[in-house]
Amino acid sequence: MPDIAMRLDTTATRQAVVDAITTQTGLASWWTDTVEVEPGAGGMVKPSFAAAPLPFDLRVDESTASRLVWRTLSFPPHWVG
Repeated sequence: MPDIAMRLDTTATRQAVVDAITTQTGLASWWTDTVEVEPGAGGMVKPSFAAAPLPFDLRVDESTASRLVWRTLSFPPHWVG
């Protein structure tokens, strides 16, 4: 699957954005309130959704103040790799 890169303009602080995409509280505030987070490179992010049959398994491959890389390991199938 090709890389998915997103760029959004915001007035939020860098730390607020980092927290929103790297912490359980942050992800639950905008994506899904059912999410487990093991922060940092090598950790896992496991969001789940009522309409999805399985939780997503996202490995944190890179996590810095300016870059976050998640790699899907199993679900959804078209995101794997």
